[in-house]
Amino acid sequence: MSLTTSMLTILLMLMLLIMITPPLLIFYLWRRDRNQREHSVLRNFPILGKLRYIFEKMGPELRQYLFLNDNEAKPFSRNDYESAVIAGKYESRIIGFGSERDFEAGGFALYPTNRSELRVDDVGV
Repeated sequence: MSLTTSMLTILLMLMLLIMITPPLLIFYLWRRDRNQREHSVLRNFPILGKLRYIFEKMGPELRQYLFLNDNEAKPFSRNDYESAVIAGKYESRIIGFGSERDFEAGGFALYPTNRSELRVDDVGV
């Protein structure tokens, strides 16, 4: 066998490997998602479900410049929708610590500013 024939054989094997790998990978992902029981979207639409979850992970970056932010949507904001989904899916209303409120705006006092505000009025007790 000459050098060119062996090079052509190696090149042909490489081309076949490159052409066969993507369909095998897609078939593997389809098969794995088809048999799982956690996400119905992945079970019914494996490839489109993967794209959905990829775009969902990219959501904050996309909303930063292209779409509405978390509080602007109508009739429900994204925060309201997400809390309803979490409460329904996981049967829990536990929300993480933190806030998106603007505490620099008027009407909020995180710490008392005057000594008189420290006194407790327990007349009604």
